[in-house]
Amino acid sequence: MQGNVYVLGGGDDEIEQPLKKWKETGVKRGAITRLRTIEGVLYVAGTGRSVGYREGKNNWISLTQGMSYSSDTEWNTAGFLDIDGFSRSEIYGVGRQGDVWKFDGKIWSQVHFPSNIDLYSVCCAGDGFVYISGYGGTTFKGRNNKWTKIHDDTMTLPFNRMVWYEGKVWCTSDYGLWTIENDKLEVADVSDEVKVASGYMSVKGGTLLLGGYSGASYCQAGKWTVIF
Repeated sequence: MQGNVYVLGGGDDEIEQPLKKWKETGVKRGAITRLRTIEGVLYVAGTGRSVGYREGKNNWISLTQGMSYSSDTEWNTAGFLDIDGFSRSEIYGVGRQGDVWKFDGKIWSQVHFPSNIDLYSVCCAGDGFVYISGYGGTTFKGRNNKWTKIHDDTMTLPFNRMVWYEGKVWCTSDYGLWTIENDKLEVADVSDEVKVASGYMSVKGGTLLLGGYSGASYCQAGKWTVIF
């Protein structure tokens, strides 16, 4: 909520300066909701259509000013809950009531999205499509302004994360782990001791890391290992 930044690892273990507000040419026009690495660069996204990226210690470059937003009329209908990109010149931010925007490296443009449900997760996948999921697990597949619904609302919780790994989109919430392949959502074929760690995911260097309230596991070359 306050834009506080804590860094751990790589030799650093410290609290950095808070993110500046957008009126001070900073990133923050609301609460920060998501961190995502795109082409090796760390991006942040949040409510109020807040977006920016990190160039170094205490050096955040704001992209927030490139998007219109009214705190009076859009506070409950617009803003980002997730961000992802194929590259730094094609980034998608998704969030409240079908609020989807695309960044081409220079300017932001609002995407004509076929739903006004709250959107919680986005994945720019290795098959060249963007997967966006919202309330009840309702999921769309597409790119630019062309979208197709591939899964209807059937779940208690939305997906917290969606990532591309080993030719599939992997989806997770606190209630489980799923995969999307050939436009079909299925329960992931993993053991119960892996599935109990559902909740959040990250992919890097050929490793899928899964973590939640009840444990953590990782997958390399199709083999799952339970951390705790």
